[in-house]
Amino acid sequence: LHLAAWVWKQLCCIPLTLQDLEDVDLLYVRNLQGILNLENSGITEKNFTVMIPLESFVGQSAGGKPVPIIPGGNSIPLTYANRKDYVERTIEYRLHEMDQQVLAVREGMSSIVPVPLLSLMTDRHLEQLVCGMPEVPVELLKRMVRYR
Repeated sequence: LHLAAWVWKQLCCIPLTLQDLEDVDLLYVRNLQGILNLENSGITEKNFTVMIPLESFVGQSAGGKPVPIIPGGNSIPLTYANRKDYVERTIEYRLHEMDQQVLAVREGMSSIVPVPLLSLMTDRHLEQLVCGMPEVPVELLKRMVRYR
């Protein structure tokens, strides 16, 4: 079962950070940071709409499709003045776009493990309990397995 590290974090009720988004989509985060940090880029309020090819509060989903990042985002123009709000809301959208799916997995897991116990685990520990060790040392196998 290969899930992004941030899914395991969410299952353990660990808040996601910008670093988690960077881990799965570095280029997208760098593009957002570029929109935010325009100093020394030559992009000004006057040429912003020409230089930044985004028209409204529409971002990219994890699947690569354009999605409004807030209700009515299609009709809110992206400007030099509101670019910070756009970047913050885009990051917030991406960090939480899979919350419903993670909640469904957590509910399914709750029939095996009480949900409060999940918050006591680290993301790596939960992944190892569910998936096992990614690599099993040969010496460990020799000690634990009897071959007939």
